[in-house]
Amino acid sequence: MTDAFRVMAVLFLSLCRVSDSFAEDYWVYREGRRIDLVARGAIRTEAIWRFPFDALEKNIFVCWENPSPGYINQMAIVRSAVKASWETHSRLRFTDWGECSPGSKGIRIMIRDSGPLVNQLGRDLDGLKDGMILNFTFQQWMPACQKGRIADWIAEIAVHEFGHAIGFTHEHNRDDTPGWCTIIAAPQGTNPNEYLTPWDRDSVMNYCHCDGDAALSILDIAAVKRLY
Repeated sequence: MTDAFRVMAVLFLSLCRVSDSFAEDYWVYREGRRIDLVARGAIRTEAIWRFPFDALEKNIFVCWENPSPGYINQMAIVRSAVKASWETHSRLRFTDWGECSPGSKGIRIMIRDSGPLVNQLGRDLDGLKDGMILNFTFQQWMPACQKGRIADWIAEIAVHEFGHAIGFTHEHNRDDTPGWCTIIAAPQGTNPNEYLTPWDRDSVMNYCHCDGDAALSILDIAAVKRLY
């Protein structure tokens, strides 16, 4: 599924039980209203990475197919953006970040001047060669990105693609997407089958919201905590 700029996602609930320490993550306040995430629980089991129930850290191996000394800064931006978003707000830990070997598991990233994407959703990426594509130059694909801060685009796109890598779909693929958004962004990639949160205009996975930062929305944070 291809991704341009920033996009919105729907998350999926794990089959595993959630520990009592995560009970506060079952609801969130938004615009003065309490939203019960349990009542809106969503499950898409085939995309969710599975870990032992009592795991304090949920490790996913990450490697680069074609790391280059010329891209040291860009690779560091990706790692920092992912850490500040999905990793900070969950028990997920993305580990290693070295060069892939032929048998490497986890998320395998190819650096290429083409549209950023993941070739599978969620845990189906595990060990898939060139499973994720990230763009660091924007010379062939979307050269207009060079008019802004390329570092910001790299960070924002990385957070979005890692959202897909942990099981999030595009938010605008939901059947309750407002009409104004469907005019801007047609459904793309895998559709969700159930929803964890209300439709979220501010999600990092939403094509209908692009503010140039790599921050998760309030509902993104609540959802990834509930999920992982």
